[in-house]
Amino acid sequence: MRVDFAVIFTRREKTMVEKFEEMIDKIMEDFLTRSVRERQTGKYYPSELHFCIRQLWLSYKQPKMFNIDTLKLFESGSIFHNWFREVIFKGYLNETIKDFDYEGSLVWNDKDIEIRGRFDDIIVVEWESKPILLEVKSSRSLKFTKDVKAHHLMQINFYLSILKLPKGYVIYLDRSNLQHKIFEVKQSSDLFNEVIKRAKMLHKHLTENKIPFPESKLDSKMRWNCDYCLYRMECLKAGG
Repeated sequence: MRVDFAVIFTRREKTMVEKFEEMIDKIMEDFLTRSVRERQTGKYYPSELHFCIRQLWLSYKQPKMFNIDTLKLFESGSIFHNWFREVIFKGYLNETIKDFDYEGSLVWNDKDIEIRGRFDDIIVVEWESKPILLEVKSSRSLKFTKDVKAHHLMQINFYLSILKLPKGYVIYLDRSNLQHKIFEVKQSSDLFNEVIKRAKMLHKHLTENKIPFPESKLDSKMRWNCDYCLYRMECLKAGG
């Protein structure tokens, strides 16, 4: 019987590759799931409060983890942002960019409600009298990006309001080619008050254990939330 050593070695190599892939997948999964934020009633986040109130309520009552592909996408956004920070700020701190700060925690409190977030970057440039807040977001494509996304607008405005800064910029980075789009955002008291209102609404439903109405189903501008919602079946069963 003739033994084909080429086939044997090929099979052995493939098995080793598969084992190595499994090891890397496990390491990445452990890292990503370890950093998932635990939800607590009374603690809310400005980047989420634009989303459907029912969806948020369910995420507190019936916690689910994003699938690993989504977690990888979140992590890739952080990687892009860190690259941007290294290149723009730390690499070119000069007469144009005079100073910068990054990743500062911000908290708004009212009795048993806490809204907390973490701003991306604050820079001081030569042509502005006050520091400028920057929020950097990665995107699969900038082709259809014509304005700041609503939840990003709500997020940066919350930070501007707490920091008492008049304006900031949302910077979108295309992950495929590093193209970018920049949008100026001015602080809005009305939008800040809307964040507070929605946080209080969510808190009331959570503490009373009453499921909210299906906001995204009833508002055509918010219906896109349903396409990405982890709680579509639960929402359907709840009715409304």
